[in-house]
Amino acid sequence: MLDCIETLSDEILENSTIYKFVEKYRPHLVIDCVNSATGLAYQDSFTGSARVLGELDAACEKKELTLALQSEIERFLSCLTIPQLVRHIEILKNTLSRFSVQSYLKIGTTGTGGMGLNIPYTHSEERPHAC
Repeated sequence: MLDCIETLSDEILENSTIYKFVEKYRPHLVIDCVNSATGLAYQDSFTGSARVLGELDAACEKKELTLALQSEIERFLSCLTIPQLVRHIEILKNTLSRFSVQSYLKIGTTGTGGMGLNIPYTHSEERPHAC
């Protein structure tokens, strides 16, 4: 569940759909027309926030932390979009490199920048950085 937050390992990489697809078909070219940012952006972080805060309040009142709290925190963290976007690009980059894919073409509608790898991802910054 938290594989987008943990350090990228061979196990995480090799269990990804992108990796399995490239491993099976060994393409020379990958054309990516998926709007990655939008695909991940429609998750409900507001309900997750409310659940986490409710469990934290309950744990504080009882003076104990619960498995429910841990579960809600993990569920909430898994809906954060920036780590998922960065992990998607890390897996894609490592997979294409490992199988020597010669070309990758990304067709997108937003300025994805470096997708968080070499420059900050700017699609949903709270405070955009100055140029």
